[in-house]
Amino acid sequence: MGAKVHWDERRSKWFVRVYDEGRQRKQYVGPDREDAEAVAEAINADLARTQRDREDGRVRFRPEAAINGEDALRWWFASYRFKRSTRDLNRGRIENHLIPHFGTRDLRRLSALEIRQYAILWLVCPV
Repeated sequence: MGAKVHWDERRSKWFVRVYDEGRQRKQYVGPDREDAEAVAEAINADLARTQRDREDGRVRFRPEAAINGEDALRWWFASYRFKRSTRDLNRGRIENHLIPHFGTRDLRRLSALEIRQYAILWLVCPV
């Protein structure tokens, strides 16, 4: 379990390789090593917190994070394990559709009606 920083010669980018529960995934960061190390540090902290939660038998939302749309969606995306083929597709949906719509709204205050209205709007007018 952990995240390590690596350099990709072919793409000339730093990436973080995350090892968790026998699986591994890559997250490209960019040309700056310091940015990649900061991402790896944040991922390692989240993995340690997740491990404690698994041992407790509970799944928790990060208590120190605000539960606004943007923070919650980005946290969920970073902590959920996608197949490689769907990771970029889901990132685009979150960044291009969900975050612009829900923004900093408190997700605890969303009603089922508001979510249905968003779904209908997206089906009628996909961007």
